[in-house]
Amino acid sequence: MIRSHVIKLDPTHKQEVFFRQCVGTSRFAFNWALKQWRDQYAADQKPSEGNLRKELNAVKEAQFPWMLDVPKAVVQQAVKNLGIAYQNFFDSARGKRAGPKMSPPDFKSKHKSKQSARLDNGPGTFSFDGKHVKLPKIGTVKTHETLRFDGKPLSAVVSFVGGRWWLSVQVEIPDVVNASIRPSVGIDLGIKTALVLSDGTAFDAPKPLKSALERLKRLGRVASRKVKGSANRKKAAARLGRQHWKVAQVRKDWINRVTTAIAKQYGQVGLEDLNVKGMMSNHCLARAISDIGFSEIRRQLEYKAQKVVVIDRWLPTSKPCSNCGGKKDVLALSERVFHCEHCGFDIDRDLNAARNIHTASCAEINACGDGSAGPGRKIKTKLPSTKQELDRTLQMSTN
Repeated sequence: MIRSHVIKLDPTHKQEVFFRQCVGTSRFAFNWALKQWRDQYAADQKPSEGNLRKELNAVKEAQFPWMLDVPKAVVQQAVKNLGIAYQNFFDSARGKRAGPKMSPPDFKSKHKSKQSARLDNGPGTFSFDGKHVKLPKIGTVKTHETLRFDGKPLSAVVSFVGGRWWLSVQVEIPDVVNASIRPSVGIDLGIKTALVLSDGTAFDAPKPLKSALERLKRLGRVASRKVKGSANRKKAAARLGRQHWKVAQVRKDWINRVTTAIAKQYGQVGLEDLNVKGMMSNHCLARAISDIGFSEIRRQLEYKAQKVVVIDRWLPTSKPCSNCGGKKDVLALSERVFHCEHCGFDIDRDLNAARNIHTASCAEINACGDGSAGPGRKIKTKLPSTKQELDRTLQMSTN
């Protein structure tokens, strides 16, 4: 099992200059390889990242001697990343990759908010000593916390995000087998209440974008009024970028805590296959949906939970009664309490949908993998990968 730990760094001025040199070299190597790839493709050749790495190694000492001042992994990993980007693009074009169609890789700019580079030269070339990490060609760098996992560190990637330097470390640890029998649950995603579970548990989203919207507008106006190309404009843009980063971090932290709590408590999770991209086309709901992070919640549950059952988006979940099965012909969005005209059962609208999702997901499993819930109804069962998130003590409110 491989886990990642992102640690905040506290470099000296000299070390920060070295980090900037590393990310700049990585960006240059990526752009150089991309140009070579496009030129070779235009000349009816078959480019590959392996050949491009060999070509760059052959010419860098003569043409780019400053590349020798940084760890060799900075250059090598940049070209490998280009190969991965093209492979993802090819898989997406051939239908082998889920999600929206991907575009081919483009040249990197130094003005982007995130810059990164791999600094290690392989496992064993860097080490941790408490709140310090020893990296090749730079020495010991102070960190804000110790490495959380006891295992074999595999790689170290430094990045500049939100005005701060971070180190992402992948650690190989023994696999953890959880043989405990845990209950199943259905989850309904919504805007008023972000997650409603079929057992009545509810999680409200912090909605950080809504809270910081006025400040973001003000910082955006300040940045737009500065003279283009001036130092003051760069400073104003940096302040705006840091505020956006804080909003993203609040959302990311909440999603991690919620999905980890659900994955620990429940063995099987039932979800609805929402058309998030189509929902985002509604300008009245787009900001609220993106502020909660529907897609990210599902993505994290799919690799954290022991088993995830995704029911078809066309399977009715809101209109049927979870008590008797009777179906309402019309259910307005303003009706927050579901009232069944057949049995007189009253229940919260979102909780009713969550119970229907739970019933549909359990019916699929009990049907011995039949894979159908009627004509044209498909239910997908996804098992988790080995990637896991950090363990945290969570306290969630129950409505």
